Amino acid sequence: MKCAFITTNFDYCGDQKERADRLDEGLDLLTDLWSGIIPLHSRAGQGESISSEDLRQTIDYVAELRTNDDPYDVANFGVTRDADDTKTVGAFAEVGSTWWVEGVFTWMMDPEYTRKRIRSGPPRI
Repeated sequence: MKCAFITTNFDYCGDQKERADRLDEGLDLLTDLWSGIIPLHSRAGQGESISSEDLRQTIDYVAELRTNDDPYDVANFGVTRDADDTKTVGAFAEVGSTWWVEGVFTWMMDPEYTRKRIRSGPPRI
């Protein structure tokens, strides 16, 4: 099973370039759907994130669609304060996430903060 992370918020239409980018994204999604990839909702790459409850619902949805019991991984992208922020990561682990991918968005963060966050390492649960 393959998974794709997509954006689906069309409340803001944006300018012509943004609308064109969204059209390209939609066409890519359609191509993925036709090829059997199951889309999962996430806007983490745009500064938004899903809750652990959203992820649990997504995992339940995928479980309903699966045709076998083979194990699979669930990766969640997110941002933590520091290496001691185990509560955030733990909430996602409790609902079935097997990987935490720390979002270090250099275009959104102060460079010194980014360096400090990377040096502190990942949260451990």
